[in-house]
Amino acid sequence: MVEIVQRLKERKLVQWALAYAAGAFALLQGIDIVAQRFGWPESVERLLIIVLAVGFFVTLVLAWYHGEHGAQRVSGTELMILALLLAIGGAILWRFAAGGAEQSVPVASKAASAGARYRAARAASVCSRHTESAALAAATAGRC
Repeated sequence: MVEIVQRLKERKLVQWALAYAAGAFALLQGIDIVAQRFGWPESVERLLIIVLAVGFFVTLVLAWYHGEHGAQRVSGTELMILALLLAIGGAILWRFAAGGAEQSVPVASKAASAGARYRAARAASVCSRHTESAALAAATAGRC
């Protein structure tokens, strides 16, 4: 147990993890403010959270392999771990994007149908008010 803690200290893994978490938190807060001001969809923030979560593990791998001696050559094991992390992150993003596209279609069609129902009800009320007088009924005959 003491050996693991010593290796973590040598490789500065905790320092890198805390620095990344602080930077990611600040970025998320900034994006949240901008997204609210410009009316961005929630999917932008969700996508950013997924990307930052994958980036956190990539940062941990890089800190583990390069934190002890600074610039080193990239090993095969490191490349395999990074490729696996990026593949998992890509699969999560792909799954998220596919799920988000399916969810956005019904919402848009509901809004469109609600708008159509509103316009139809409004036209019916205009026509019923105008049919009370013959002159207005003749003028609005094309719309009703």
